[in-house]
Parts: sequence; C-alpha cells; structure tokens
Amino acid sequence: MRNVRARLGYVLLALTACACNKSAAGQPSPGPSASAATAADAPPLPPGSASAQAEVCPPIAFDVPPPVNIEGLDPPRVDVDDPHDALTRFFEKTARLLRGREKTPVRIAVYGDSNGTMDYMTGEMRRVLQTSHGDAGHGFVALAKPWSWYRHQYVVDEYDRAAWSAYTVTTHPTPALDPWYGPGLIVAQSHQTGARTWVNTAPDGAPIGTRASAFEIWYLAWPPGGAFDVKVDGEVKGGADTRVAGDPHFGFVRVEVPDGPHNMTVVTRNPFPVRLLGAVVERDEPGFQVDGFGVGSNNCLCVLRESEALDHEVLAHRPYDLIVTHIGSNTWNPAVMDPVACYDEMIARWRRAESDVSVMMMTPPDWGEKGMRVTPGWMKRVEEQLRTAADQSNVAFYDFRTAMGGEGSMAKFLAMDLTQGDGIHFNAKGAAFVADRLVGALSRAFSAWAERHPRAGCE
Repeated sequence: MRNVRARLGYVLLALTACACNKSAAGQPSPGPSASAATAADAPPLPPGSASAQAEVCPPIAFDVPPPVNIEGLDPPRVDVDDPHDALTRFFEKTARLLRGREKTPVRIAVYGDSNGTMDYMTGEMRRVLQTSHGDAGHGFVALAKPWSWYRHQYVVDEYDRAAWSAYTVTTHPTPALDPWYGPGLIVAQSHQTGARTWVNTAPDGAPIGTRASAFEIWYLAWPPGGAFDVKVDGEVKGGADTRVAGDPHFGFVRVEVPDGPHNMTVVTRNPFPVRLLGAVVERDEPGFQVDGFGVGSNNCLCVLRESEALDHEVLAHRPYDLIVTHIGSNTWNPAVMDPVACYDEMIARWRRAESDVSVMMMTPPDWGEKGMRVTPGWMKRVEEQLRTAADQSNVAFYDFRTAMGGEGSMAKFLAMDLTQGDGIHFNAKGAAFVADRLVGALSRAFSAWAERHPRAGCE
C-alpha cells in the first residue's frame, strides 16, 4: 500500500485548484415476510432446540423487483466486489430492517457529478427500495437550483429565484470562496426579507413521496446571518436566527407534522443573509432513504473543498449507513491531482466522522470517442486508479461501466434514446436501467453476506 500521508500534502495543496473539467415497478411489501409471520403465529417450541432457534431467526431475503429490460440491450451481470467486508454496517442495518427490528431509516448517500443533478438514477434507487421495503421519506433536497435542470424525483421543490443565490462547491463558488456548503455541496443564500423556498410532497398518484411526517431545514449559523420562519401548509411551525458569534457551524430546525401530504416553505424575516444547506423530508416509518448529492463537474478534490468540521457536524446529526461515490469523469487530470491520494483522503474524512460507515466506489459511466465506439484511454486509467483507491482504503467496488455493457456501451445507449442526446448524461429511462442493476447487485451482495451471517438482525 502506498503511503497516503506522504501524498496528503500534495492533495491539500491541490484543493485550491479544484479541477472541474465539465460544466416502473415493484409493489409495496405489506410487512414482515411470510416466514416471519408464520414463526410468530406458531405454538412455542422447546427452548434451545434447533427448530426453536430456526423459528426465532428465520432466513431473510433482500428482495427487489426484476430490473427493467430493454430489447437489444443485454449487458453482463456485474456483482459488487467487497473483499474487505466494507458493506457490513449497511448489511447489518438492512438485516434489522428486514426483520422488523429497525425503526430508523437505512440511509444511503450517493455522491455524483452532472449525471446526478436530475436525480434520475438515485430517484429510481429510491423508488425500488421504498416500494419494496418501506417509504421512510425522500431525504435530502437542495433549496436552490444552480442549474435550470437541477431537480429531485418524487418531490416538488422550487424557490423565488430573484431572492436567492445558488452556490455550489464546483461551478458556482461563493464570492468569498469559503468552504461552508455541507455534504450536499449546494447552498441557497438569501438577498432580502421575504425570500421564499419550498418543498412539497409528491402529487397524488406518485409511487412514493406523497406523504411526510417531518421536515428538517439545515442552515449555517454564522456572524452575518439572518432569520427565517418555517411554514407548513401556510402555518408557522418553527424558525431560527442564524446570526452567531465565532466560527460558522451547523444548525437545523425540525418540524414534525401528522403523516400526510404537506407543503413546507422557508421565509426570511430580515434582509441579512440566510444560508441554507438543504432540507430533509422524512416519515416516521421504517424503510430506506436515498440522498442524492449530484453536483455538476464534481470530483474528489471538490468534495474535499468543503469544511471537514461542518461535514462532521452534519454527519453526526444524519449518519449514513452506506456512502456511494459515482464520480470520476472529472478526475483525470494528473497535473492537478493524484486521484488515488485524493480518494484515499475523501474516504478517510468520512471514516473520521463514522469509523464503520460502509463505502462503495463506482466507475463512471462509459464515454466514447471515434464515433462513440471506443472508450478513451484516460477513462480506463481512471478506472484503474479507482480500483487501486478502493483496495487501499478497504471499500467495496462496483464496475458501473461494465454493468452498462463496457466498451462502446454509451454509443448504444445514445442510439437507443437512453441519454439526453449528448452521449454523456442518462435520461430517465437510461438511468432507471442502470439503477435497477445497481440495486440488484446490492441485493445479491446482501444475500451472500446473509448466508454467512444467518443470525444477522436477530442479535
């Protein structure tokens, strides 16, 4: 293993030069599995017997619907590579959920680049997991849109665009180039009194997201800060004055409401700048949450520009069971960064917040040259670097590009109208295709792990 600390100084020097090189359907599960219900209803067996132990802790399965199939597109099945058992925390929490013993959500965070800014892939992951194993709420939503196409699936969000600025850690840095973005890497900063930004539950008929029982508003507590109110369905339910002395730090307002459809609006009370780090939509129900942190031009150096102290405050408040990275298309310039050292430090930062957090790295989507038929050499080098970083940092690895079909697969996606016409960004149909295969790979990895840990979730 290469000496990460020796290279860390190089990474930190490079942080100021953040390299941004580029601008349905499962059915709800009614509850515990039939085998679990049978065990509960059966007459008691003699304590200590093998049969009693089997009934008390029956086998579990992380079942998901079959993936969407598209005629003419048949990539190979790709499994998660986890030689270091890096997914243990995620699997243990999932096991407790499947056994009906876990009351808090199983939380997944996905760090993406521009392919994540429309929430297409993470939205499909959310739909599949929540319709199969419980809708625990939408999770994270940014409260301003740095790009006109930025959106989240299965939730309605908008803001008074003239009253707020949207800043990101990549293409729209804050005027002071400060590091106060939070893990979502997108902030909304107000300009005036009465500035509004809002998040509503999904409309009737949506497969998920139509109900909420809690809203959280994340903000930066800092010296110039202003004040805001939180309204739910037109009624003020909370608020905060974000002005504090000393170093900026994380703050939040949580509003709990009866489970159902709701409209949540943040309104500033004075002209001083309110910086919002995002909102969270939750339900008081067991299940999954998938937070999509998609930012255009994102790479690992840009993630490291964010304040580690602020990140740790947020992650202590909202810990993740699994963090997935789907960045790399913007991580090819060796003149700016050492990608392996950069990824090592990014993962180390998350583990300094939560030492046992599960992490999985994915290769970026295919991209082509020579008529889109050939994957460029620099992208293949990035894949090699990601594999090296995953092995050095003891995290799981998923070959996303091979799961698309490998060499030249983006050309096929483009020809089959599965991209947005640029051969780079998936559309909703293409993203659903790859997301289903990712969720299937996680399901298979869990099944293999559960076979080795038959009492998982029972102890």
